[in-house]
Amino acid sequence: MLHELVDSLVHAGAPGAAACFAVQGDETLAAAAGDVTPDDVFSIGSVTKTFVATAALRLAEARVLDLDRPGAGATWCRLTSPYECS
Repeated sequence: MLHELVDSLVHAGAPGAAACFAVQGDETLAAAAGDVTPDDVFSIGSVTKTFVATAALRLAEARVLDLDRPGAGATWCRLTSPYECS
């Protein structure tokens, strides 16, 4: 199924596509099509914004994170910063 996914992206006009899935304790699955290989390295770029937003919404859906209480809803997560707030 992973191979079909990357093939469909190239068929839709992408010059190349690669995907990799790893689950702890399971085999890693990798596929590539077009001008890339499974061993190519890509910059993560702005993809992290979509990942974080999706994770936040999933946590809100599970009622672990309250989106109406910025920062206060994530009591299980402690962030530290080398910068002092003034």
